[in-house]
Amino acid sequence: MNWNEISQRLAQEAEAVAGMLLPNGKRAGPEWVAGSVDGEPGASLKVRIAGNKAGTWKDFAGGKGGDLIDLWAATRTLSLKDAFTDASAYLGISAPKLMAPLKRAYVRPVKPETAKASGRVLAYLTNERKLTPETIEVFKVRATPDDDAIIFPFLRDGELINTKHLKLARDANGKKKTWQAADAEPCLFGWNLIPDDSKSVLITEGELDAMSLFEYGIAALSVNQGAGNHQWIDSDFDRLERFQEIFLWFDNDDAGQKGAREVAARLGLDRCRIVKFRLKDANEALQQGVTIEEIGEALGAAAQIEPEDLRTPNSYVDEVVAMFADGHLDTAGVELPWPAWRDKVRLRSAELSIWTGINSHGKSDVLGHVLLHLVKQGERACLFSGEMKPTMVLYRLASQACATTRPTEGFVRAAHDWLTGGIWLYNHVGSVQQDRLIEAFKYAAKRYRVTHFIVDSLMKCGIDEDDYKGQKAFADRLCDFKNEFGVHVHLVAHARKGESEDRAPGKLDVKGTGAITDLADNVFTVWRNKRKEFSGEAADPTEEDSRLYCHKQRATGYEGILRLWFDPNSRQFSQSATWHPQPYVEFQAT
Repeated sequence: MNWNEISQRLAQEAEAVAGMLLPNGKRAGPEWVAGSVDGEPGASLKVRIAGNKAGTWKDFAGGKGGDLIDLWAATRTLSLKDAFTDASAYLGISAPKLMAPLKRAYVRPVKPETAKASGRVLAYLTNERKLTPETIEVFKVRATPDDDAIIFPFLRDGELINTKHLKLARDANGKKKTWQAADAEPCLFGWNLIPDDSKSVLITEGELDAMSLFEYGIAALSVNQGAGNHQWIDSDFDRLERFQEIFLWFDNDDAGQKGAREVAARLGLDRCRIVKFRLKDANEALQQGVTIEEIGEALGAAAQIEPEDLRTPNSYVDEVVAMFADGHLDTAGVELPWPAWRDKVRLRSAELSIWTGINSHGKSDVLGHVLLHLVKQGERACLFSGEMKPTMVLYRLASQACATTRPTEGFVRAAHDWLTGGIWLYNHVGSVQQDRLIEAFKYAAKRYRVTHFIVDSLMKCGIDEDDYKGQKAFADRLCDFKNEFGVHVHLVAHARKGESEDRAPGKLDVKGTGAITDLADNVFTVWRNKRKEFSGEAADPTEEDSRLYCHKQRATGYEGILRLWFDPNSRQFSQSATWHPQPYVEFQAT
């Protein structure tokens, strides 16, 4: 357990701990009172033993205070390091006994031959890095015998644990050249300068940064191998447990900030704080003559790291501003094939769309047309159709892509060439195993950057019609998937049978649990005007063949109806009664 966890455990036994540390004191309401940390009777020192502040104390005469570990150290004249160890033992806390492979046998490095840094190494550290000879010697930095590389000794508990070399000259690409002692233990640099009474510690990304902070009077540690390698945590984890706060001052770049978060996640988000500074690192601050006041302000402003899913409003402000700018929300995502809805209905990332309708009312043809339009816009889609074999799916898509049900062989091949790289099909007909389907979708999202996933239909996902809990659970899984990968999921869900087909079903008519449409971002209904079809020659050509309803659009709140005319030869839909279908594929017979 770290400092905060030990402190909380002691606070749960505050009265017993206070009585043990101050046996001549006495209880006074919610406090234990004594004369001072020396334990004589009196009331100048008060320990809170009940309420929200239980486990805290203040010596009003001496001006000291803190938590019960601080009191342990003060009453027993111990360093904070030793008080932490004693308090842990009092609570009976020890490391868990886990089955693990045998620990690696590390090799202690040979002590550097040179006595002090001099020559080119000293000139580099003092002239370019602005470090004083006193700081260089405190850290016992040395030079290689040929004076072309710096040697950083990693000292801990008076023992040389590791050595790291930094070549003065960079390689042809301008990169640093470093190496460490063979088979040495990875650990933090600077342990020999951290006082036993420190309640907080600062960890930097580089040895020169730790040395630079020492110039400002701040004792600091450094990782041994950059922001991305955290092997040192295995070695120094227990030694870091005693600190109440850990400040992480990594480089001001993406790699540094990512590394800091990874370290914080392992050492404890509750006690780690990220230091953000306007310059790249602490050594650059030293080189540019940054004042100790500005360094102090940066440390004071260091933010406690919150879990990834717990964020403040300001962390989203840029995204929200962009949503308001120039009608961004209306134009975000990709458009449907019909201009009337271009700025009204969009398919955005991390959304779930439900497509419903009466059986044989054209859901698959409408979705096929939408799918081709997605590919035209550069999107990539993955389709699971449990009701049709892949060859039949592609037959229908090729007809729509070529705008004819009688394309030539060359035209069909051209359509498949155009679809390849834009569409992937999950090769399964019938009920599918949900786990395998989701895993395949995840692979497609990661491997091929697929952005749209079509599940046609819910009834082919191994869930009974009356299994409402199972339906909701599957919808939840789709939502988790689309949120994790930032993709759009299209789910076909059949409508309940009504009294007739003259009325289009709404979102309340989706077969199954109402949670399906509750979880959805968009709900569409496809309705086919069969009355017009049965009218034959008497049919009014200006009357629509189909309607597409938008019953729900969470992003904008828009709801509306789109009148569509269907061309059976191309399986395409248009907003106009007088139109000519256009192929998505360019092809000229030779």
